[in-house]
Amino acid sequence: MKKTIALLSIASLGVLALPVQAKHNTPELSRYDRIEQRLQNQRYRIRDGIDRGELTRKEARYLRKQRRDIAQLKHRFMYDGYLDRYEYRRLNSKLNRVSERIYRLKHNDRNHHSRRHYK
Repeated sequence: MKKTIALLSIASLGVLALPVQAKHNTPELSRYDRIEQRLQNQRYRIRDGIDRGELTRKEARYLRKQRRDIAQLKHRFMYDGYLDRYEYRRLNSKLNRVSERIYRLKHNDRNHHSRRHYK
């Protein structure tokens, strides 16, 4: 009886440990991949804002230029084949600012059909 209880408790601990082990086996995205993923996400957010009429053409052009500038900076940083911590932080900071601008411009009550334009 004691052996059965001991075996069941050991088996249940093994089952509980599987999610923790699985979590550590998932590959971590590289700094480059995280930047690429954020740029892609912002691209979709801008496109979605245009499709829904939340962004004017001028606002979208402004946001796309900022994204393009960040992508060019990323390519310049990747010239040596590696994105170091400083470069990653700088790109991430710029992406954060663009993300805030996307949100602000999508929610500024100006839409594609209004006569007011972004200054």
